[in-house]
Amino acid sequence: MRRLSLILIALFLLFAMTAAVGAQENVVVSLSAELGSEMTVYPSFADVSWFSLYLDFAGFTLSSETSLSYASAFSVSQTFGLAYTWNWLTLGSELSMGVFPFPLAFDSANIYGVATLFEMPLNGTSFSGGIGTSATIYPAFADDVWFDLSLGVDGFSIASRTTFSLIPVGFSQQRFDIGFGLDWFSFYVWGALSGTWDPSGGVGLYFSFP
Repeated sequence: MRRLSLILIALFLLFAMTAAVGAQENVVVSLSAELGSEMTVYPSFADVSWFSLYLDFAGFTLSSETSLSYASAFSVSQTFGLAYTWNWLTLGSELSMGVFPFPLAFDSANIYGVATLFEMPLNGTSFSGGIGTSATIYPAFADDVWFDLSLGVDGFSIASRTTFSLIPVGFSQQRFDIGFGLDWFSFYVWGALSGTWDPSGGVGLYFSFP
């Protein structure tokens, strides 16, 4: 029954996407990719590396992300996403599955929404803020709400994300990222406090194509 529900959700989203694209003319299609890795160095070592593909057209974004971890035990996962962006609002859904170790099967599904609250470009400096919410609908319900702030100056950036849950109400995480980026490459250092105020931190980098 759960697998049938996931299939029906996927078919509905595909139908909605096809109908919306068919109603538009002169659709511009673009393809981009990202290769990245993030490591946790405190309190213990952990890692995740990923390769993402994005296909954008008519406000829609189809995405595929393959992630692998090899620090404690080698594992591979795959996530497929579909999102639609209209001005300041993005709505989307994701289906994730374990690839290795076997068995190969979908293990989670979620829906989300992200809204840009403000963007303030000022003489080479950018300051923006947004709010988002996500809900895991399979295999069990869970929710997250977050508030983002980002400041960028001449290639350097400082970002903050505060995350909490609504059911039950509680603080989940506070994370800060300090980074430096070029057109195609970014490097960052991050630190976080969990809902129980346990600290963690690490480094990350990613390459963007094109």
